[in-house]
Amino acid sequence: MKRIKKDKHEKENSELLTQKENWEIEIPSAKKSKEDTYDEENESAEDRSTPEEFSQELVNKRTSSISKLLLDINKVSQKAFNTDVNIAFYQDTPIKIAMERKGSVREINTLVAINFDASGMTEKGLTIRGTEKLNQFDRIVLDAVNSLFIEGHNQYITTQMIFHVITGDTDRRITPNYAQEINNSLTKLLSTHIVIKANEEAIMYPIWGLQLQVINDDIFDKEAKLKQKREKVKAAKRATPRDIEFVCLKNRYGESNYTCNFKYYAQFDYFVPVEAPRNDFDYNARL
Repeated sequence: MKRIKKDKHEKENSELLTQKENWEIEIPSAKKSKEDTYDEENESAEDRSTPEEFSQELVNKRTSSISKLLLDINKVSQKAFNTDVNIAFYQDTPIKIAMERKGSVREINTLVAINFDASGMTEKGLTIRGTEKLNQFDRIVLDAVNSLFIEGHNQYITTQMIFHVITGDTDRRITPNYAQEINNSLTKLLSTHIVIKANEEAIMYPIWGLQLQVINDDIFDKEAKLKQKREKVKAAKRATPRDIEFVCLKNRYGESNYTCNFKYYAQFDYFVPVEAPRNDFDYNARL
């Protein structure tokens, strides 16, 4: 009986070796042209990289955990992720949401609509399982991603990191099913566009603007040196992150000369405050 099994394995191994030989024979021998070759002796050491070094360059990206969770609690999110009411946002007509403060005598309405377009994801081979409508799990995933990026300053975020934030257990390993659910939620969020028209709210609230902090340099107080000014602005626009100043331009009901500085990451369209905003008075006290 043992001899039969041994003969069987030898026969299978022989067939595999024969197939391997055939594969090697079928591969055509490529003739390198003069343009396809290089002089190894004259190649500099900086141009050479081993597979191990190339792999480390790809995977050695520093990440960090977070100490607190950032939650999106604005009025639009409260309704957009609520499956009991958010179906109305997927219609052609935008839905009104009351944005005024509690007890305010002024009515401020904001128009909100949700557009779902997964064409970009489909082209990349990504599909969404289940409903296309946003739900509470999508909101939890979004809060985890925002927290990891803003609070943790992570530019590279994995499903394992999101899983740690959701569960609160940094030692627990993610299961394949849970990873699939997170990836499905991320694909849905990438395909969802929330359109907000806040014209009424913009009229009632102060008018703000953003500008490069380099504008505050002394050189911009002088009429001459136009070339140097342009070079400074170009350098500030190329910087990563960019130093941005948030400025109040007009305020009908209060102070208008306050500012706040931010670090702007253009590749993610994210602003990170570098100092706490002023809180010695209520900007919306009369709204």
